[in-house]
Amino acid sequence: MRNTALEHTDPNAKTGIMIRESLAPDAANVMLRRTPNGAVSLQWRPESGAETVSTTSGGEDESEVDGGSLEAEWLRLCRRGDTFEAYGSSDGDDWTLLADIGTERVAIRDEASVVDHNRDNAGARPADCTATDERILAQLDAGEGTYIDSQSEVGGYPDLPVRTCPLSVPQSGTRLTSGESPYRRIVTARLRRAEELKNRRTDHRPPTTDHRRQTPAVAELGTRLPLFCQFG
Repeated sequence: MRNTALEHTDPNAKTGIMIRESLAPDAANVMLRRTPNGAVSLQWRPESGAETVSTTSGGEDESEVDGGSLEAEWLRLCRRGDTFEAYGSSDGDDWTLLADIGTERVAIRDEASVVDHNRDNAGARPADCTATDERILAQLDAGEGTYIDSQSEVGGYPDLPVRTCPLSVPQSGTRLTSGESPYRRIVTARLRRAEELKNRRTDHRPPTTDHRRQTPAVAELGTRLPLFCQFG
């Protein structure tokens, strides 16, 4: 990946590439990071819940460059077997190895476990698997197949059938009955319901001369009426 600028929002601000054991906040991980000043270094959490160390703090002995960091805009973090390799480059062509650490230093599942996890969770649900899913999984198990860099290598995007369903949308201002719009009918029903609630409550309440008092239903309806009172 390439990063040319990063805002200095915090002393620990950084961006980069990370490989994690899981999505848990304290999971073991390896991160190739770049800070706002352009320095690239490698950090890792050896195991779940442990303190993070780096090639510039606590893990200097793992660095392949002086000072534990280098100036770079391009970052590359890859895994080869059970080794994580971190590289930096100023142009994306010439790469410098920053550090390489093995799974004995960071508790991330081994290569075989990663393959098993991907195979068990790849493709459609078992009940929905097609012949294509089965072929891909079989090639994965056998270590066959090739990487596809462009859809043109496989004949372009698939030509899938168009699926449609009818949709009936009423015209604006459609009348439910002669001279009555949907909006008017909604408001009329709400007003009638509010009046019923008001009558039901005032039937058991002593008379009052405070005309500002309203039942909750009427007060609430009063605040909402403008939303519905656009007849047409």
